[in-house]
Formats: sequence, structure tokens, C-alpha cells
Amino acid sequence: MMTNSVAVLVLAMTYSTFADPPNAPQFGSPILIAGDEQLISLDSGDLDGDGLLDVVGTNTAGQVSVYRNTGGVLAHDVYLPLNAIPFVLEARIARLNADNLADIIAIGGGAMNHQLYFQQADRSFSIVDSGIPGEFYFPNFDVDDMDGDRDIDFVTINPFAVHLNDGAGNFTTQGVPEETPIFDAAALGNINNDGQMDFLRILAVPGTVQSMTNSGGALTMAASHPLDHDFQYAFADFNSDGLTDVASLRFDQPAGATVLVLTSSGDGSFSSPIASSFADPPHSIFPGDINADGVDDLIGHRAGAGSILLMLGVGDGSFINGGSYDNVPTQDDPFVEQIFDLLVADIDGDGDNDILLAAWKNGLVVIPNDTPIDQPADVNGDGAVNVFDLLELLGAWGICGQCPQDINNSGAVDVFDLLLLLGAWS
Repeated sequence: MMTNSVAVLVLAMTYSTFADPPNAPQFGSPILIAGDEQLISLDSGDLDGDGLLDVVGTNTAGQVSVYRNTGGVLAHDVYLPLNAIPFVLEARIARLNADNLADIIAIGGGAMNHQLYFQQADRSFSIVDSGIPGEFYFPNFDVDDMDGDRDIDFVTINPFAVHLNDGAGNFTTQGVPEETPIFDAAALGNINNDGQMDFLRILAVPGTVQSMTNSGGALTMAASHPLDHDFQYAFADFNSDGLTDVASLRFDQPAGATVLVLTSSGDGSFSSPIASSFADPPHSIFPGDINADGVDDLIGHRAGAGSILLMLGVGDGSFINGGSYDNVPTQDDPFVEQIFDLLVADIDGDGDNDILLAAWKNGLVVIPNDTPIDQPADVNGDGAVNVFDLLELLGAWGICGQCPQDINNSGAVDVFDLLLLLGAWS
């Protein structure tokens, strides 16, 4: 196994804040993780079973790059070799067999088949060629249990096909892969609340979003909705109803941009778009809850500007301006300032999501979310809910006017406050 020394570089010591709106998060200085450059995709998951999120990425050399998380800090671990032509496009962390170890699926491009990396007990990986041909245009895939047998399958977009896992990491393609048309984006999601993962895909020209319902791993077209938008999309539950929606970014003339959200209606169809306008638009959008309010937000990147725009979700499909983070590391060449992928994940384990960037020649950049988390059960304010809070609560038992031990603000410290404290124990 090739390893790189553990190293991180803090690029600045100032703090930037997404100002103005309520619940606006605060972010610390960007951290450049040593080990890899020219990253083009990112995914997170717990590779080690230690409860911390690790990261895998792919780079322009066609390699899969693994970053392990130790105590909330990422460090580059290994480049995974290839069995074929070096052209890996994206990678996902998933458990592919019954050994209870997290593995990696890497989607191949061109003449390269998709690659399976099975993690061993010593944290090395064995490589298996899946035999499933790679993708040529707009590569995209997603992983989940498609047929209800509790193992991870995956769906590819170009060509479109469902690949079912037999539980041992052997995949069988369902039906004949659909070669045309060329789709631009896709994601698995819930569109009808039947307990099965459905599928959404975008065809930018002529401009449609298609929904497909799932029945035991077989996907059937449910609805098609027109899009009068541009070529940037995100999939998430933007109106907090448990269904997957579609956001797209439309660049307005002469300036500005509008985010349009199509909310799922529950039968595979979509509502009329909900519009949110922004005067200083991003060039790309990525979903994730960045202010820990349980509502999915959008994070936008301004190419060449070294800044990130935060669009806070209101919970009804609309967004408000959350300000900008202007501390993203840049270089002289505008091309290398591009963000090829952006991931929202709680890397440091503090309860709120950080921002990770596949930042081309800057490699992997982590922007830590330093927003203080309001935890009423932390009655002594030391940052943890533990035995000291329990002792303070028991010491204040009974009638209590506006005291911190009255967690639910009922006017008394009682069994209900005790249950809240125990539920938040850390």
C-alpha cells in the first residue's frame, strides 16, 4: 500500500460568516489536505467503522484516492490502482458483500469497465472488474438497495441501466441498457412514498426531468416535466415532505440567476416551479443542510471568483440569500480555480456539516463549519451533554423559573427534562 504523510495546511487565519439571515452558519479557514491534486469527484462514508466520515475521490489521472478520517481530520491514505485503462470518473462508498466492511464502486469511462474495490481487514483493497461497460457521456451513477434484498445495487445513466447485487458483490444488469438519449444528471430518490428507491434523470435538451418508479429493481417511466432552465441541477427534499425534488439554476439576462424547484407531488409528477432569485449568481449548485435546521440548502460556487454562495432553504422549496464565503483558495489560472465537485459532510463530527471541495490543482479543500450548535441539554455550557449536566439538572429539580436546567421551558425541572437530557447524551 502506498501511503502519504499526514499533512494539512491552513490557508488563512481569518473567519468568514454567511451574514444577514437567521441560522446563518459560520465557517473557519479553509484547510488543504495534502496528498492529491486535480480531483474531479468526491464521496463520503465510514470506511473504517469508527463512526467518522472518510472520503474517496477520483482525479484526472484516472485514480481512486482514499482519505481516512482520524479524530475529525482527513489525511490522504492511498491511490487505488486500476485493472484497465486509467479512466475512472466517479466513485462511491458502499458495502458490496457480507463481510461488514465498506467497499468502493468506481464508474469507468470509455472502454473501461466499472471497477469494484473490496476492502480487506487490513484496510487494503482487492480489485475486481465488474464486467459492466463504462460510460461515455455525462457520467453519473447512484447506489442504493433497488430490489429490497438489503444489499447495495447501482444505477448508471449513460447508458441507463440497473445493476443488481447478488449479495456477494456480483452484479447483473437488468434488461438491455438504454443507449439514447444522452442524459445530463440523475439521482435515486423517493417520489411516491412506497418504500422503494425511485429514479430521477435530466435531459437538458430539449429540457425535461423524467421520474421513474421502482418495483423490485425494475424502473418504469412515471412522468416527464418540462424544464425551462439551464445546465446545473441538484436533487434533494427541498420542501421537507420526505419526497425528492429537483432544483435547477437558470442564468438570467442581463445579470443574476434564478433557482427553480420542482417539488414532487407524490405520484411521480411535479408541481409548478418555485422561483428564488439571486443578484450575484453561482455557476454551479450542490445540495446539503449546512445550517443544521433539518432543511436542505444549496451551496453555489462562483468559478474564478474564489467564493461560495450559500442559499438557505426555507422549507417550502424556496431559498434566501445566506451570503458568501470569500476565502476559497485560488490560483492565477481561472481554469484551475474551478470546483469540479462539492460535498457537504460532517467531517469533524461536531454535529454540523462542513464543505469539501474537489478544487482541481488545490486538491481536496475542507471548509470547517464552526457554527455554535444550540444544545439546550448542555445546561452547564461546556460543549457536551454528560454527567455534570445531569447533576445540575437533578440539583434544580422542581419549580424553576427560566433556569437553564428547565430544558423544555415548562416552568419546572422534571422527568421530561431528564428524558431530553438523556436523549442528547454525548
